[in-house]
Amino acid sequence: MIKSLKLNKKSKVRSKRFNQRSSKQYGLLYRFKIFLPLSVLLVISIMIMGTYAHTSVHNGTNDKVIKVLIYDGPEADSNCTLQTEIILNNANENKSSNIKFEYNTTNVITADTLADYNVLYMPGGQGGEQYVDSENINSDAIENFVASGNGFVGICAGAYAGANYTDGLDYNGWGIAPDVNTEADYTEENLSIQTTNIGQQVLGDSRYLTMSHENGPAFYGNESNYITFATYADDSSGFQGYGAIVGDYYGNGRVALSGVHPELNPQHPEILTNLIIWAANA
Repeated sequence: MIKSLKLNKKSKVRSKRFNQRSSKQYGLLYRFKIFLPLSVLLVISIMIMGTYAHTSVHNGTNDKVIKVLIYDGPEADSNCTLQTEIILNNANENKSSNIKFEYNTTNVITADTLADYNVLYMPGGQGGEQYVDSENINSDAIENFVASGNGFVGICAGAYAGANYTDGLDYNGWGIAPDVNTEADYTEENLSIQTTNIGQQVLGDSRYLTMSHENGPAFYGNESNYITFATYADDSSGFQGYGAIVGDYYGNGRVALSGVHPELNPQHPEILTNLIIWAANA
């Protein structure tokens, strides 16, 4: 009888210990069940925050910011630069999309000045050859900038410089549009251009447009490798059917070249901003 009582007491002790262990294990399991979904929510939140790391809040909405560096060195035309700045300012004030433009100007292009920007904008100027030969412009920095996944927009002189080769004047550009060559077009008047189907989608404008032309290039080359956004529709220049606005790829980056001036009168601000957006791959 005494032995039986001792056994019962030991059984109760073991049972109590087992229940304590079970209670602890259940508590851990319960906490784990709570902690796991919280951890998942935390990871998702971090991913969402990372997604918006490069966005900026503007007027209470999430905007994608495109940072543009505009060259304003001695070879650049000051009015082309000024009108470009006005267009970007107006685009920010009269927003029709979730894009916000942030820009600065520079009279020197190096790897350091290009750091933290998405697009390099080369305006019209004295000439493409002057850009190519400029001591203020580091061509290696431009090539590396675009190849690493950034964008380039060249207007007139900037387009000559960005192309592969200029016929007639016989000089090599920076070659960041490796499939595009240019013919020098010495027309100084408004010309008619015709947008292609993809050009209408990218540029967001109608098929026929009248645009300012100040000795800008006419583009040709291996058309299977580059995109023609618009062609010259006016034969008064002698380059009807040649590319007026084109796009090409260099490494991981995009290059947009325009022989006409969307920033000058008659002004087409949406074409300029859409070229920047396309070059930024935004």
